[in-house]
Amino acid sequence: MKRKLHVLVVLVMMLFALTGCGATVNVKINTDKTSEMTAKLAFTQTELSNFAKNANLSAFELMAIQMQLKQETIDGVTYYTFSQTEKMSAKDTKDYFARYDSVAAVIANQQNASTDISKEVDAETLNLLKQYGLDKLTINDFAFLDLTVTFPQPVVKATGTISADKKTVTWDGKKCDKEVQYAIFNEAKAKSSKITFAGLKNKKTYKAKKNNVLTIKGDGLITSVKVKKGSKTYKFPQKSFNKGNGYNKLNFTEKGKYTVTVKNYAGKSKTIKFTVK
Repeated sequence: MKRKLHVLVVLVMMLFALTGCGATVNVKINTDKTSEMTAKLAFTQTELSNFAKNANLSAFELMAIQMQLKQETIDGVTYYTFSQTEKMSAKDTKDYFARYDSVAAVIANQQNASTDISKEVDAETLNLLKQYGLDKLTINDFAFLDLTVTFPQPVVKATGTISADKKTVTWDGKKCDKEVQYAIFNEAKAKSSKITFAGLKNKKTYKAKKNNVLTIKGDGLITSVKVKKGSKTYKFPQKSFNKGNGYNKLNFTEKGKYTVTVKNYAGKSKTIKFTVK
């Protein structure tokens, strides 16, 4: 069974690589902060047929794949869908976000454009991915990725689309990897303007090592984190120099001159500059 699941994972990823399909992720958070996450992939018959052709699959092999998928109609279009639901503890739910408290929820980076999937799967699955040249897939390979979260408390403002009952927000998941996406529950506290840095100091030089951690502190909501390294600027960064969450923890391990600029919901900004060599 485990082997079959690995193969199905590869097949689904091949669908992404060959047809540019998308996905939806729905998270429903309970009052005790536990949650249930459901991820769904949807493919039209045409996309499945194109996949079979490109992968040199027989009609029987294509039928075998279709039998593992659910057929349903979405917005008047018939799709073959693959869904998986996972229950998360209160701790796992909190860890899913870069920040989640009584003031706001901030969507954490799910995967960045420079990180390959080889670090996220076991050796058996990785070998299968390598056979098809799919071991370097990233979030940028998704044609679309919608993230919907239902909170137990009402949302005042959000960067995504808020539902009529004010408890559900839908974001474009691809933007979550480039810009801070958030939902606000308490706007007054979100507007707190204080921003402080800890761990690294302005105009100081540090040795390249495993932990050069910059912690961004502030009671208010951080709405923008930018890191400039040389001529490149990374928004809500999650590059190789960052082993944190890209939001309030950044770990600089690569050599270079850095400028970190943080802005918050109150419109205030603060900058720190330092060197790693």
